[in-house]
Amino acid sequence: IREDHLIDSEEGGGATPSKDVVNEIVALRVSDGSMTVVATGNDFYSNPRLNPEETELAYVTWNHPNMPWDATELRVRPLANEDGQDDAKTSNHRLVAGHDGDTSVIQPLYHPHTGMLYYLSDQSGYYNLYRAGGARPSSILPVDSDFGGTSPGWTLGQQGFRFLPDDGRLVAHYPRDGRSVLLVADVRDPDKPAVDIARYDTHHGLPRTISDVV
Repeated sequence: IREDHLIDSEEGGGATPSKDVVNEIVALRVSDGSMTVVATGNDFYSNPRLNPEETELAYVTWNHPNMPWDATELRVRPLANEDGQDDAKTSNHRLVAGHDGDTSVIQPLYHPHTGMLYYLSDQSGYYNLYRAGGARPSSILPVDSDFGGTSPGWTLGQQGFRFLPDDGRLVAHYPRDGRSVLLVADVRDPDKPAVDIARYDTHHGLPRTISDVV
């Protein structure tokens, strides 16, 4: 995520400080430091995530006066269009979740084996886990509690769920009765909700509080 506080001078005198900050997602070429804008046009961006094939990018975006716990959008863009032209404008990228303008969508992550896109959404009143796809997305693991960490939506960079690299099972956590519950489930079937769910907490030797899954 690039936060640009400069604007180009109309007189050709170079960049000057600006009161209007421009946030964008950029691709950085490590060989020479050059940058290419891949998402622009909205006020804020977070959580850029590549799919396993590195052919598309998912990201979260929102506009002032919303905060990420108020209303966000999850969008996906191909890294190159079929005609080879690059389109960085956010409004042209596929809107996956957040259509109603009143839902907080956070922490997108691609499954390393299936390539399916997962994310957290508070559309039910709780931050639950969803799988992208289908006309009416529903939680694959409904719980009356928030996944996503100690302060989902408030702290950028948190990731409250992951996938095990060997077998692709989901690992996530949520609070229950003052302690964290660590959950392991099979979500590999793209047409079914989570199955084979196992839960662990302090009774199994875990700490009382878990902040992230890494």
